[in-house]
Amino acid sequence: MPFREQHYSPEKLAMMNGVLDECITLLIRSHPNPDMQTLQEMRYRLAQIIRGAVAAGMDDPLELKQIALREFRAKS
Repeated sequence: MPFREQHYSPEKLAMMNGVLDECITLLIRSHPNPDMQTLQEMRYRLAQIIRGAVAAGMDDPLELKQIALREFRAKS
């Protein structure tokens, strides 16, 4: 769980982890069978993007997913 060290409510943690999992699932479709290192790097980058958006006040899961995917793809 990449967000566990932060001080978020259990509900917010569940939402953030759900968004992260959805993003990973979508990205794996375009990068089938990533090796473990690539997968960990993807998770880390997405977690950083999601954490930053939440810190900026974003709390809508759909918008978080869109932001995370857009920023991830822009930096790939």
